[in-house]
Order: sequence, then structure tokens, then C-alpha cells
Amino acid sequence: MPPETAAEREWKTGYDAKQAEIGAYSRLQETKPSSLAYATVDNPVGQLAWIVERFHDWADLRDRDFEDVFTMDQLLTNAMLYILTDRFHSAAQYYADAETEGARFMPPGRRVEVPTAFSGYPSASFPHPPREWVERVYNITRWKDMPHGGHFPAMEVPQLFIDDIRSWASELRQTSPGTR
Repeated sequence: MPPETAAEREWKTGYDAKQAEIGAYSRLQETKPSSLAYATVDNPVGQLAWIVERFHDWADLRDRDFEDVFTMDQLLTNAMLYILTDRFHSAAQYYADAETEGARFMPPGRRVEVPTAFSGYPSASFPHPPREWVERVYNITRWKDMPHGGHFPAMEVPQLFIDDIRSWASELRQTSPGTR
């Protein structure tokens, strides 16, 4: 969907520039996921490096060092879930499948009418679009600009993440018919 407002054009320009800078991983996974998987299948250190680099690139590192955001145990545990279960390839394949199936873009004229909550965690790598852009495709009933976080808020700012989910759930209980 093309940007329509000045704020949307500004966001899209910045987003595209950031993707040109760090988005090679995405393009590789969209076009050659098997090549990446076969190159690393017997190289757990290579898989670990690939995964940890995503954590580094996608984290909110404005006020904290990488080592202060994630513990070594968190990074190793996350990576080992892919390595030990042999799921590195299927994780990379997801990007190619999403591209093939058009999962990233809503067909023109379609809109998700299910009430939708959005929490925008700050990310230098993936700045979230302006609200009006999102509202053209989703029925936004709750919008929250978060002060900290990044792509992995449950790991980066767990209490903020939990409080946000609890607040959203409380709002749902108050507005949903038949709830106490």
C-alpha cells in the first residue's frame, strides 16, 4: 500500500533506507533460504552468529549496551531451540513462504475488522508506521507507543511487556459483553 500522507512518506523513506542498510538477511531468507540452511546445517556456531546478529540489529540499544539487554543464557537458549531441533531451515523458509504467499500485504480494498491492539516498541531497525497507515488496514481499537523495547520486548523489557498485555486484557474484559 503506497504512502498517502507526508508522515507516511517520511516513515517509508526511513524504513526503506534502514532496510537497505541491514535488510540483506531478509532478502537472502526470502530468496535462498535453503542455501543459507545448507551452508550452516553442520555449523552451529554459524547458526548462532546468524541468530545473535538479528538480536543485536533488532534490539532497542538506545540507552543500554547489547550485553545489558540480553543475557548470554537467553541468547544461547534461543539459538539452541533452533539448532537442537533442526529448525533453522524452517525459520529461514518462513520468509520465502511469506513472500510467495503475499502475507506481508493486504489485498487492495481488504481490511481486518477484528478489533486490533497495537503496541509500538521503539526500534531503529524497524520503526513502526504511522497510525493512519495501519488504520487503513486494521480496526485499531488500542494504540500504544512504548517508551522502550525493540523487536523482542518480552526479553528486552519483560515487565513493560507484561503490564501492557495485562492492561489490554483488562480493557477487553471491560468492553466485552458477557464478561465480569
